[in-house]
Amino acid sequence: MWRLLGSGLILSIIATTGCVSSETHSRALSSVNEARKAAADARNELDSFKKQSSVDMDAKEAERVRLADELAAAHPGVGAVTC
Repeated sequence: MWRLLGSGLILSIIATTGCVSSETHSRALSSVNEARKAAADARNELDSFKKQSSVDMDAKEAERVRLADELAAAHPGVGAVTC
């Protein structure tokens, strides 16, 4: 019985005092939230960059095809240009 009461007393002391102060806990949570926001912003920026890169690559490919067609039309006896 004493053992049970002792265990309960120890648990209640641990539960009420905590391991860190509420100020330390708040600062840690704030830091974690800032890091999450920074990661989300970086992820969004990367996604935007990927989309823009894809658009740019498609435009460059279309320009390459157009120039190859113009070159083939300007010099009909020359073999096809491949890249």
